[in-house]
Amino acid sequence: MASDVDKIRDHLNNNRHNEALTLARKLARASPGDLKVRALLIEVLFTKGEHGAVQTELAELERDHTGHADVQKLRVRFKKRS
Repeated sequence: MASDVDKIRDHLNNNRHNEALTLARKLARASPGDLKVRALLIEVLFTKGEHGAVQTELAELERDHTGHADVQKLRVRFKKRS
């Protein structure tokens, strides 16, 4: 998983957003309960300009992890930036 995360970051750093999104979605499907992976997917979506998808992912995270502090931090982080 760490190498996949590195690949996603590399794609983002080199403005290869579609490749980053494809890999992030694949990783998120493989580990749906992992908050760090979902946060990375949200970051990729935000960077790509998919603000509606960011809000959808955040809503799903809130539903799945109600009251979790990290989810609230993500909500604040991406609310400020959108």
